[in-house]
Amino acid sequence: MVILALNRRTSLGGVVEGKFYSNNAYGFGGANVGGIGISYGLKLSHRIQLDAGFRYYMGVYKTSLKNVNLLGIKLLTGLKIYF
Repeated sequence: MVILALNRRTSLGGVVEGKFYSNNAYGFGGANVGGIGISYGLKLSHRIQLDAGFRYYMGVYKTSLKNVNLLGIKLLTGLKIYF
């Protein structure tokens, strides 16, 4: 993940990830999934930060009969409070 501070209150981030799942005991069931994403952070005060993000995933799941294409999205939100 790469985070770029736009100014004192906001930041923009990017991420590239890959996940590789091995086959099961029967020799199938593995998967390869890759994704890209972006995130935005807004500092509301010196102790509170609001984060939001979006990720897009694509990949292949291997069954015993054929390969299945996978597509998905993930929406992320968070509130950080520093003590």
